[in-house]
Amino acid sequence: MCIGLKRFDEAQQIVDALAPEKRNTTEARIALAQLFLAKGQAREGLKEISSIAELPEASAELLVVYGDLLYLAGWLGRAGSAYEAALKKDPDSPTALLGRAKVEFRAGRKDNALRVAEQAGEALKKRAQPETVVAELWLLRGEVYLSMGAGKQEDAVFALKKAVSFDQAPPESYFWLGEALSKGSAAQAKEAYENYLKADPDGEYAARARRAIGE
Repeated sequence: MCIGLKRFDEAQQIVDALAPEKRNTTEARIALAQLFLAKGQAREGLKEISSIAELPEASAELLVVYGDLLYLAGWLGRAGSAYEAALKKDPDSPTALLGRAKVEFRAGRKDNALRVAEQAGEALKKRAQPETVVAELWLLRGEVYLSMGAGKQEDAVFALKKAVSFDQAPPESYFWLGEALSKGSAAQAKEAYENYLKADPDGEYAARARRAIGE
C-alpha cells in the first residue's frame, strides 16, 4: 500500500479496484482500515473492522489496527484491551507494544510507558518494521521524557532528534523537538517549529508553533 507516503488517493484506488469477492476478505478490510487510520478517520476505520476484530480468531495484525483506531478515537481503555489481546497472540509484536506504550503514557503512567517502549525497541531488533514505526517509537520516548521535566530534557532532545532523522517522521516530532529545545537553543527550537509548520501547517499544534516563533 501507499499509505506510508500519504498517497491516499492512490491507496484508495487500489482498494476500490479489488474484485467484489476479494473486497470483503479480512486482508482487504485491514488494508482499508489502515487507509482510514492514516487519514485520521477513526470512525470509518472502525466501521470497516470492528465486527471481525472482536472475533476469537482475530489476528494480532488486525487487533493492532483495531487498537490504533480506538486510540485515535480517544477510547484508551478499549485500545489498551485490543493491544493486550494482540500481545497474547504475538508477544513480540513491535506495533502492539508501541500501542500499549502510547496508552500507558496517555493514561499518565510514564514509567510504565518507558518500560513498554523499551520492550518495543527490543522487539524491533528482531523484526524489521517500516521506518514510520521506528520514528513513532522515538517520538513517544521523547514526549515521555519531555513530560518528566528539566531533568530529562537531554534525553527528550536525543529521542526527538532520532525521530526527525527519518524521512517518514510524524510531523509532530518537529513540534515536540521545538518544545524540548526551547529552553536551550532558541535558534534550533525555531527551526524545529518551522519544520513542523512546513510538514503540517494546519496540524494540531500549528497555533502553538506559530506563537512560539512570534507569528
